[in-house]
Amino acid sequence: MLTQSGCRHLAVAIVQAAVDDWKKTDAVCAQIPDNRIAHCEKKELEEFFQSAWYQTLRAFAEDVIPPDMMEVLENDK
Repeated sequence: MLTQSGCRHLAVAIVQAAVDDWKKTDAVCAQIPDNRIAHCEKKELEEFFQSAWYQTLRAFAEDVIPPDMMEVLENDK
C-alpha cells in the first residue's frame, strides 16, 4: 500500500528526474543546435511541465514542486 508520504516522495522523484533530463537536453541543444532528437526531447519535457499530469504530481508536494517549473528552469540558466 502506498502511503501519502510515499506518494509525495514518488511525485518529487518523477519531477526531479524530468528536471534533470530537461537540463541535460537543454545543454545538448546549446552545444549542438541542429540536434533534432535533443530538441524533440526538450519540447516533450516542456509539455510535461505544462500538463495536467504535472499538476497532479504537484498536488502531492505543492510546497516542494513549483507551479510553473518552466519559469524556474528558464531563470536557472
